[in-house]
Amino acid sequence: MSGLIIHAPTENAFKRARRNLENMIAQAPDVPVELVVNAAAAPSAVGEQDKTVLDHLIVCENSLSAQDISRPPYIRTTAAAVEHIYRRQQQGWSYFRA
Repeated sequence: MSGLIIHAPTENAFKRARRNLENMIAQAPDVPVELVVNAAAAPSAVGEQDKTVLDHLIVCENSLSAQDISRPPYIRTTAAAVEHIYRRQQQGWSYFRA
């Protein structure tokens, strides 16, 4: 099943993306949603505590490495956000930039 990627590359975008995610889950609970975070949003993402957000969160390993950020083991990652987004779009997922 295709789903929705919510992309957050900045701290402000991450704040918006959290609200977008909550709204999407409330309005379309049957649609898979991933919140993909990279670049300047990575520090905020690794500090996330909300279970709903954590269930959908994927953080870019390249961004973590570039900023020398370690992550808790419960934070899911992808090697490169750009490649993850590309693959999902090839699978029919929609893209939304927060």
